[in-house]
Amino acid sequence: MSKSKRSESGAAMIEGAFSTLLWVPLLLGTLFYGSEFVQALQVVQVTRDAGHMFARQVPFTTSPTNADQMLLARLGEQLGLATFDASYNVTGVNTTGPMVIILTAIQNVSANACMAYDGTTSCPNLGQWVVTQQITIGNASLRKSNYLPNGVPAGELDSTTGVVLTKTSGAFTYPYYLSDPALQLTGFTAIPINATTGFPPDTPVYMAEGFLSTPGVPGFIGGGGIYTNMLF
Repeated sequence: MSKSKRSESGAAMIEGAFSTLLWVPLLLGTLFYGSEFVQALQVVQVTRDAGHMFARQVPFTTSPTNADQMLLARLGEQLGLATFDASYNVTGVNTTGPMVIILTAIQNVSANACMAYDGTTSCPNLGQWVVTQQITIGNASLRKSNYLPNGVPAGELDSTTGVVLTKTSGAFTYPYYLSDPALQLTGFTAIPINATTGFPPDTPVYMAEGFLSTPGVPGFIGGGGIYTNMLF
């Protein structure tokens, strides 16, 4: 009987060793996805707060030490959105960290708006959703807007407020978003336009997009990121 028990004990050790090939990856996966889920909730919350502020005309600027950006940095400090001094006080937005928030004001161009372009009811961006303002908070190198993947053309945004600039051509002064197709949104169909029964053109809509870069688990799950967007 003792010999039988010793042999069974050795078999149990081998079985236990093989079982770790199953439960260790499961445990790591559970921990990873649980952490990702918590971070996803945080990303959604910070992005929503930023969008609410933007839609209520909070004066964000492109400066990472702007007071309103500093408030977002405090809200997102656990996500790496803030920089700190030696006493762990928030000193600004982390522009090289793992998170970026993109705030974009958009509108659909009507024939009436086109009158500013050349005095006619037609312009290059007639009937298109276009960017009228954009502020990037955090690490701008991580990601551009999903709906403007090439970014805003150089020289067409105010360097402080992010508002699309105007251009004078002959007798007409008009914003670039009427004339430059590069300011058109790509693949944006969330809001149908109808002047009488739906959402009217030339009405501002505020979009907030948030992205957090995540490292993954080496050897098991590759790195990626958490993305969210919402409209106000």
